[in-house]
Amino acid sequence: LKTMVLTRTRYPYLVVVSHCIAANISYRTANGDKADRFRALLMGFFLYGFGGSIVSDVLLGLPATALAHPRIVPSHVLGWILVWYCPWDWVYRTYRRPDSFVHYFIVAVEAVDAITTPMGRISRASRELGNKITAPIMGGLFAGIGGAIVRFLARENGATMAAIEAGFYKTLGYSLLFWAAAVYPCETTVEPDSAEFSDNHCSSYSGSDIVRVAIVSAHVLW
Repeated sequence: LKTMVLTRTRYPYLVVVSHCIAANISYRTANGDKADRFRALLMGFFLYGFGGSIVSDVLLGLPATALAHPRIVPSHVLGWILVWYCPWDWVYRTYRRPDSFVHYFIVAVEAVDAITTPMGRISRASRELGNKITAPIMGGLFAGIGGAIVRFLARENGATMAAIEAGFYKTLGYSLLFWAAAVYPCETTVEPDSAEFSDNHCSSYSGSDIVRVAIVSAHVLW
């Protein structure tokens, strides 16, 4: 729960490292154990790791921050090492067992990342762009499906239009929900000097801690 709240202002190591491990595992699963490992380091980053956030930033006309964040590149390299070079291939083999604690733990934390990334893009677009309606929603949407689009265009194994369509409706629903709870009230009904303004973190359009925990917890449980 603390990690869910912390995602409002930072990218906790628990989330970023787990996400990077999951991204490298996804690339290895799609391309096989004999895939070129240098290619896996690069393409795993863009296809499975941070392609969605990069696509969202570029389409919004904002600086792409994936390479600028101090935790992302080191965490991705760490995830790549653990997935490809761990002794006895323990990380990859253990994750691939659906009954293992490691599998459930990484899937749960990966779910936190999957839902908080669109939420972060909604907040960022609301802060930095004058458009408080369509830009935040589209930013959240493409943060969620941008990676799938890149994989589809790159003809990555398992990337289908059906997967993009499913991700589209899911991410659009979450984006609309978070926008309605975190952005719309701050622009319409919440007074700037009120306690509600502070509780909803309207200065950053990042929503109340209760809203964040409720949405993220529901997604993780799902």
